[in-house]
Amino acid sequence: MSNIEPISGQWQPIAIQQFTDLLKDRDEVLSVAIIGSGAQSPKHMDTFSDVDVLIILDNSALDNYFPELDWLSTLGDIFAYERHTGEFIKTIRICYTDFRRFDLVLTTISALEQDKVRQSLIARQRRTLFNHDPNIDLYLDKTKVNYEPSPMSSVDFEVFVNQFWFKQVIALQKIARNDLLVALHLALDAIRDCLVIGMLLRDQKDETWNHIINNLKQINQTYTLSGILQTLSHTGQTFDDFARYYSDNYKPRSSIYKRWIDSVDRHSTPTE
Repeated sequence: MSNIEPISGQWQPIAIQQFTDLLKDRDEVLSVAIIGSGAQSPKHMDTFSDVDVLIILDNSALDNYFPELDWLSTLGDIFAYERHTGEFIKTIRICYTDFRRFDLVLTTISALEQDKVRQSLIARQRRTLFNHDPNIDLYLDKTKVNYEPSPMSSVDFEVFVNQFWFKQVIALQKIARNDLLVALHLALDAIRDCLVIGMLLRDQKDETWNHIINNLKQINQTYTLSGILQTLSHTGQTFDDFARYYSDNYKPRSSIYKRWIDSVDRHSTPTE
């Protein structure tokens, strides 16, 4: 496995044909289509483009394909994967040892009766590879396209905000107990949460990444007590700035938090 070279060039057409050959003779696989950018001409794809595949299964067959991965091992040695479970749609993201990557969207014929399932599927470009049930394309094609990704709900945003600040509190507690390992873990997690805010802004307000990343560049990421405190202070301020821009209902908390940082700093013993 270690001797496998990363694939180069436009590997997707051959991989798509291999994927088609794997599934086309299985009666329980009702339809397979390429979705997203791969549904267009291959000229839109390069070595780093993955292949997005929609698989519609017979109602009784889903358990044979999710969360199972054995059926995918015939295409090569698996390097890493993610599995995500939704109410009606399951997703497998998989990478092989030669760097081929697939995003597989699996659903059932009965799930297509749900308006939100059909709307989410047809919101993306689609190129059918084969149909055992030709009515599927007709059913999807006649559905009105009015689906748009929705922003994070106010309830979910409040949960996200409170999780961020509570983790910041725990990080200070760990520093006060001289547990810098957990404190550093939480401090790095705070940077990730700031990037999540950045992605929310990008989706909702069509913002670019640049000013968000430039803001985070100011963080002194030394893995010491003072470096961790500086990271917590800066991410708290950054989170405040971006969250306030994202939601008018957001209440900033970094000014309170910085006083707590100063208090912990005065009572902590440096270990660097």
